[in-house]
Amino acid sequence: MNRTLLGLVLAGGRGTRFGNLTKRIPKPLLPVAGKPLIIRNIDNLRRAGVTDITIVISPDSEQVRSVLGNGHTLGVNLEYVVQTDHLGTAHAIGLARDIIGDHRFLVCWSDNLTTYALSDLIDNDRVFPADGTLAVHFTENPRKGGIVITKARTITEFEEKPEKPRSNLNLAGMYILGPWVFGAIDKTRLNSKEGEYYLPDAFQIAVNDGLTLNWALVGDWRMNVNTPEDLLVGNARLLENDGHTTPADGSYTIMKPVHIPSSVQIGHGATIGPYVSIGEGAVIGDDARIADAVILGGAVVPDAAEIDRAIVDIDGTVYAAQGD
Repeated sequence: MNRTLLGLVLAGGRGTRFGNLTKRIPKPLLPVAGKPLIIRNIDNLRRAGVTDITIVISPDSEQVRSVLGNGHTLGVNLEYVVQTDHLGTAHAIGLARDIIGDHRFLVCWSDNLTTYALSDLIDNDRVFPADGTLAVHFTENPRKGGIVITKARTITEFEEKPEKPRSNLNLAGMYILGPWVFGAIDKTRLNSKEGEYYLPDAFQIAVNDGLTLNWALVGDWRMNVNTPEDLLVGNARLLENDGHTTPADGSYTIMKPVHIPSSVQIGHGATIGPYVSIGEGAVIGDDARIADAVILGGAVVPDAAEIDRAIVDIDGTVYAAQGD
């Protein structure tokens, strides 16, 4: 087996819960605290020493390829695979088998937001060798996603949205796998209800076949971005760590933490913050009040507008958070 660890980023999701917003901008390119979701994950891979990365995109997210290109400006080498049919995460990973070859690889979701360093996952995998190492995290609602049953350092069972959970450890969307996973995917049956091939089903097949899958606990903050509410929660959390702003000139008020590039025009009497990210070239009108929001690059916020817990698109459309 080749010892070079490759990267794989799954970016083929349709982002339907964002409505018309993701018809114009693929979800992986939505900004959080001034940086697109997918670039945050690529940066995490690069910092961990993983620089040869394949991205799985859908036919309607070719914009991802046009924005990221070959990845050299990000310090990585990017290749792309197109998932023409939305058949789930196991299917998406299977499409990369020719590129992965005999390498081990680290796969992550493009809509993952976390302060967890992927280098920690790699270190765990080296210290406790196994066929695969899967990141997991504690969840308050184990009925909502895929949970794992463990014995010491290994995972013995996987359950998807169980009625009576036997664990509160949830899969965290960051895994170190080997070429063995492609054989397990080939054996995975289509979920008739969802019409997808589930990755946890492939993992269970691998365990049943005698492979050892270890778990690594994500002690840091981590979430998936599936809705406008999620995007705003993630934006606020990351701004607490790395928000910055253009110095105020006295004609408007800034309440930190915020992310405001120097190209943003801010009107007289405007109040911005806290927890606001504004994209390049946006215009904020006089006396506008903005809090807990993401304003996309090039958007124009009218005079005296009040924006709270919402995303503002370049055409002025406001996507309000609905909560859970």
